[in-house]
Amino acid sequence: MPEQRYKPKPGVPESEHSRLQRMKKMFIRFVREKLEKVLFIGAWPARLGMKTGYQGQVDVTRYRFRLPGFPKDLAPLHIVFASDFHMGPTTHSQHIQKSIEEIARLEPDILLFGGDFVYLKAKFVDDWLKLIEKSLHPSLLKYAVLGNHDNHLDPGYIANALEKAGVKMLTNRCALLPEPYDFVSLHGLDDWQSGMPDVSAAFSQTAAVKIVLMHSPSNYLDLQDIDFDLAFCGHTHGGQIARKDGSPLRAGSGPLSRQYNFGIFRLGEEMEKTLIVSRGVGFGSVPFRINSAPEIVSVRLMPE
Repeated sequence: MPEQRYKPKPGVPESEHSRLQRMKKMFIRFVREKLEKVLFIGAWPARLGMKTGYQGQVDVTRYRFRLPGFPKDLAPLHIVFASDFHMGPTTHSQHIQKSIEEIARLEPDILLFGGDFVYLKAKFVDDWLKLIEKSLHPSLLKYAVLGNHDNHLDPGYIANALEKAGVKMLTNRCALLPEPYDFVSLHGLDDWQSGMPDVSAAFSQTAAVKIVLMHSPSNYLDLQDIDFDLAFCGHTHGGQIARKDGSPLRAGSGPLSRQYNFGIFRLGEEMEKTLIVSRGVGFGSVPFRINSAPEIVSVRLMPE
């Protein structure tokens, strides 16, 4: 059975057991974050990770999709997806800068961000945005949803900072791409565990090609009866520390994080839906990765 949502849905009574579970998780997270803020003073984990060579490199995974709803006379649409930057004391700013420079070299038509911009402090998003403004052209179309770390800190502050910097927030919202790609609709969901996903709001307007932007693979639990073509998410870090075959030693939180740990998955009764799970850019409590390299995803959509 899927685990209980981190927050109950509005109007749905919360059981005493679920309430106690939720309060326990909140308390554990609160204590852990307080300890990490003290233990990580001076950002020594990030500096250690960079010095030992565990940070500073990022892989680019490339996909091509031929879609029946894509006009045959149009050039391919190039989408780049990046998630889990975790700007803060465990991810070195040079590592993030190199990752953003790699995004710039890919020259995407649109850029999608899958959340978890920061780690431990919401105001780290300001430092992240300085790096973005330094390397990416302001006219580049950028869309984002927030992740669990963003929601646990100050989602309002982070979302406002992103919007002011030209990143369109898609949390429980939808948007059509500008012409000539207005046959593509984007649908953003709030995080499955820390937020309140609203599928009806996210799909209030649709187009021939439907692309979903979300933080966690567990968001697919809200989408199993929804028609879409392609969905992007992160959150798992690919386990961050994995065996040689890529299987995680410890899966990320959420009921689908081990099943859809990283890579590409065909879903739906006729395998008509595609889910791409990125290993993400940054680092969590541990400032290094083993058999789970940082990743940026590049996708080109084209006619069938």
